[in-house]
Amino acid sequence: MATAGSGEKPTPEQQAQLDKQMVRSARQEISRLMLGWFAATHPSIAAQYTYAGEAESPDGKAFMIDAKGADGFAARLFIDESTHLPVMLTYRAPQARTVTVGGPPPSGGRGQGEARPAGAEERQRIEADVQRQLEQAQAKPPAMAEYTLFFDEWREEDGIKFPHALRRASAGTTVEEWTVNKVKVNPKIDPKKFDSEQ
Repeated sequence: MATAGSGEKPTPEQQAQLDKQMVRSARQEISRLMLGWFAATHPSIAAQYTYAGEAESPDGKAFMIDAKGADGFAARLFIDESTHLPVMLTYRAPQARTVTVGGPPPSGGRGQGEARPAGAEERQRIEADVQRQLEQAQAKPPAMAEYTLFFDEWREEDGIKFPHALRRASAGTTVEEWTVNKVKVNPKIDPKKFDSEQ
């Protein structure tokens, strides 16, 4: 299969597979957000919900709801027993892959931290190194990681409560944060915005 940076165009079959994977990932991601916002996944996930018991922490108690659906979707939603609002969601997903670029610092009398422009030969070496790392990473299945999505700062918008602060963490480290400034409930949307010919 063609890889990023290889310069080879994927075949129609490969592109169709890539598109399918992208749609699957997007549906799962939006479903995780929807669970915290609306306590329901995207309809295509066709999730089944199961009561998983009660969790207790210094902040209070929460009901645990397991959601499982199509394409291996699985997540656990925690709902605060006193407010009946979602507080967090846990799930497993592939760990983000990283590619390390660089080498020993340049020498030759330059000051520490002072970069020198990369020549054509050095750029080719770096590009080849990046390509090699990408191919090695794609040759083996991605490592799975535990993620937690937190929902906080619930406020009413048009009479409906929405979380205005969201945070994603893995292994106790925050990897993403969002702040919602404004929510519009059922806004009017011009159907032409979804016209594929535009």
